[in-house]
Amino acid sequence: MRIVEIARTILLTGPEEVRFFGRIAVYAIGVGLVYWFLTYETAGTVLLIGFGICALFASLVLGHGTRTVTRAGPGPGRPGAGIDPERPLVDESGRLPAPGLSPLGMGVGLAMAALGIAFGPWLILAGLVLVGWAGWGWLEAAMAEHAALAAEDAGPMEPVAGAAGTEGAATTSDGHATQDRR
Repeated sequence: MRIVEIARTILLTGPEEVRFFGRIAVYAIGVGLVYWFLTYETAGTVLLIGFGICALFASLVLGHGTRTVTRAGPGPGRPGAGIDPERPLVDESGRLPAPGLSPLGMGVGLAMAALGIAFGPWLILAGLVLVGWAGWGWLEAAMAEHAALAAEDAGPMEPVAGAAGTEGAATTSDGHATQDRR
């Protein structure tokens, strides 16, 4: 009875992310069972039901995290503080990386390099060139993001007023003077 109660809670009243994985699990397991009775083919049935079991596992893990946050109740000093019980999986506190094509290029390049094992070294070479280009772009984007976060953490720089000979000097948010070296 407890499992049915948990499943009902997760599939009907949980956050959308949890219900999404729960619906996928029900669909995949159902299609897997129908597939078995229509074809008696083992590989496809195992893949469909395995996919459903994995989606069910994801739904249960996410649902358990949601129930923990809801039960603890958001509040100062308690687990789940600042988390909306209706949307616990959304974290809007951090900075999102800029969009780019580097992850796609990395995936396509790795796929090309893997296919090159079967089709020849020219495809491996083309894939590795694409992986190198995408990796370089991804690294540059990550370094720019790190620099932006470091600048955000440093706080605003304000000019020092009335200091003689301090052209280019500035103060940090805690009042210490720094010299701009150009």
